[in-house]
Amino acid sequence: MSPRNTTQFTHFPDPLIIEPLQQPHKQTFILLHGRGSSATKFGPALLQTSFPFPSVLPPANTTTPVTTLISTFPHARFIFPTAPRSRATLYRRSIIRQWFDNSDLTTPDDQHTSAANEGTMVEGLQRTVGYLHDLLKQEIAVLSGGGGGGAENVVLGGLSQGCATSLVTLLLWDGETRLGGAFGMCGWVPFLPHLWSGGHGSGAVGAVDGKGELYGERVSDDDEEEGDDEDGEDEDEDGEQEYDSDGDESNGDEDEEENDEEDGDDEDERLDRKTAEGKGESWEDTFDPFSHSDSGDDSEKETHPASSLPAHPAVAAVHILREKLELKGKQLESPSPSLRTPLFLGHGDKDGKVPIHLGRGAANCLESLGVDVSWREYEGLGHWYSREMLADLTHFLKSRTGWKEDQAKKP
Repeated sequence: MSPRNTTQFTHFPDPLIIEPLQQPHKQTFILLHGRGSSATKFGPALLQTSFPFPSVLPPANTTTPVTTLISTFPHARFIFPTAPRSRATLYRRSIIRQWFDNSDLTTPDDQHTSAANEGTMVEGLQRTVGYLHDLLKQEIAVLSGGGGGGAENVVLGGLSQGCATSLVTLLLWDGETRLGGAFGMCGWVPFLPHLWSGGHGSGAVGAVDGKGELYGERVSDDDEEEGDDEDGEDEDEDGEQEYDSDGDESNGDEDEEENDEEDGDDEDERLDRKTAEGKGESWEDTFDPFSHSDSGDDSEKETHPASSLPAHPAVAAVHILREKLELKGKQLESPSPSLRTPLFLGHGDKDGKVPIHLGRGAANCLESLGVDVSWREYEGLGHWYSREMLADLTHFLKSRTGWKEDQAKKP
């Protein structure tokens, strides 16, 4: 694990950094865990998950090659930040690790998008976006100095609340060039109705009802090219590996005692991800948080002066997001280069924590702002990733980043 300068963000633990399998260092992935998890729980499990690649079904008499993210991108550094602890409204203000606070996403839209609930997201997103922008700048500088190509060799992504955080970070990124790629699994976009209405006029808010244009169903992209792969066998194998659950219960409703140990320590209880997928649940968002008693960190807020709403939908959306988060930024005359970053979004249709219509809404909204979105839905998948999703993500990155990469060399 490599050191990283995080003194300006002392409330963020040092990230877990997995150095490239092979030198030189050519790319960097910055990947965010879901609420209640940590880098040490999310990162190694993700990198160790094997999946078939390519995702297109092979002829009956051949065997599909199996790979992992780290072996597919052997020259990549993988950075897994850990969220700070703060009080969670959803869990009776118990203290857990989360990138920002938010309400229950399974409630009616008028409840979880109310002014009061939206207000709970502001402080956490303010500090997290600043932290991630700093991390992006550091990695871009490292890659640029080493001849790695800078921003276009950086990928930003996350799971669940980590997905939501990475999407906001991407929208507010004001770098001079786009990132190499971005992705989100089982996620959503905070302040989505406002971003949609900003780009389509104030009357468009009425379409945000779960059945209108914004949240309307859409077909998974690239189905014609890749075929309708079955995911049943892949999901069964997902359950074979065990991961630290930190004493979590799958339903997230019962209180239980646990030791407040450092992340990465061995825990007595483990989660079968197969069960989580089958029930549409994950320990990422359903664990028992009530044993923690430490307090969260406060951060100062910056004010953003009000100004007239820009005409371009993408510029208007960024303007609205900045004002919602009370963040300063350079005045945009045209869409930021960050919006040209190719984006992959994957979501299970049995997700019981972040309903799939929120993922569809994110894809539809971002696409309307000019983002190049590849959307994939996974039948029978709950609030987690699957081997098929990782295969599709890998295919997306290899085809859209332009990276020329070999598989990790066999010893």
